Amino acid sequence: MARKNGNYKKRKNGSFLASCFLKSFHRKGHFSKAENRWKCMLKNLLIKKRQNPWNVILAVVYRVAPLVDLCKIKVAKNYYQIPVPIRTQRSVSLAVSWITELNLRKGSDLSGEIIKIYEGKSTVLERRKEWEGLARRKMIHARYRWR
Repeated sequence: MARKNGNYKKRKNGSFLASCFLKSFHRKGHFSKAENRWKCMLKNLLIKKRQNPWNVILAVVYRVAPLVDLCKIKVAKNYYQIPVPIRTQRSVSLAVSWITELNLRKGSDLSGEIIKIYEGKSTVLERRKEWEGLARRKMIHARYRWR
């Protein structure tokens, strides 16, 4: 996989998802290390779950991906956060960042964390529930969006 001007070229299989994971792994210009982590994660998922790793990753990302985002709107010197629906690409990139962020904080194996999410035992799922609960509570301010 080659880079062109800092952007990743699209892959044939799961192009956007793979580029999201690689961008989240990519730290301080070490692109080869990011690719090695990606390949290692795919191998570990294949060994641990004995399923197609792409199917596992897709299931995990769509389980974690939020459906709404909060944007700020200014009304009479006050800022209100209102929930708005987001595009699929944005929700996938948010889900990938949440998964890898948690992994970097813990310092654990990413494939293990993905398996926990797949089984429904991870804290990332709680984060999504909190996110959507916050959006529900902020729904009362949605009328400011259409003024």
